[in-house]
Parts: sequence; C-alpha cells; structure tokens
Amino acid sequence: MPDRMGAAFMSENLTERYLTDMGEIRGTRANVPETSFYPALERLLSDIGKSLSPKVRCVINLANRGAGLPDGGLFSADQFRRIARDPAAKQNPFLVQNPTRGVIEVSPRTRMSVMWPGQNRWSDTGSDTEWFS
Repeated sequence: MPDRMGAAFMSENLTERYLTDMGEIRGTRANVPETSFYPALERLLSDIGKSLSPKVRCVINLANRGAGLPDGGLFSADQFRRIARDPAAKQNPFLVQNPTRGVIEVSPRTRMSVMWPGQNRWSDTGSDTEWFS
C-alpha cells in the first residue's frame, strides 16, 4: 500500500507544480496562448515519464520529419543512451530518431492531443487530422 500512497502523493505534487507553473507564467501577462506554457508541460510530462518503465522524456519543438511540426515528442530512455554510444547521433540525434512513445499536439486551453506509436490519427481531439498515412 505505501507504493500507491507514494504514487498518489507524487501525482498530486506534479499536478500542483504544473498548475503553479502555469499560473506564474500567466501571471506575467506577457504570455502567448500556447507556446509560453510549453516549458511547464515538458517538465510535467518528463517528470511523469521518470516513473514509467521504460522511462520516458518529453522533448518540445521537434524538427519537421515530413509530416508537419508536432509540438513535442515522447522519447524512451534508451534513445538517450543511444546518443552517448553513437558518435554520428551526437550532432543531432533527433534527425535520426522518431519519438517511440508518441507525439504531442497542444491547442490553447481547449485540449492536448497525443498520438501513440502505430496510430495514424490524433487521439481524444474529435478531429480527423491525419499525421501519418
């Protein structure tokens, strides 16, 4: 039972920190509706990813790989370890790797969409936006 309580406590702290970050950014009144909040989202998703197996890390603002510009991607820990072993990947590892755990599309205040590996449409958006054919 302590593990469940610890996970609930961690989740509560992550949510509280995310909402605090969002409030502080918004409080500056210098933000734009979407991209100003990317750092808070990246931190939240990466911190959640630390508790997964395998660990997952969020990277915001991915390069266009021919299907548009997703707002972010979810990379597994082994993709980061691969960078350390492969000298060619050290220059720009994300040109040779796709996010194995999915991509993220964010819209201001209304929704966040995730595409999991193997899907060809965004999830939970009510949209038929195609990402890969």
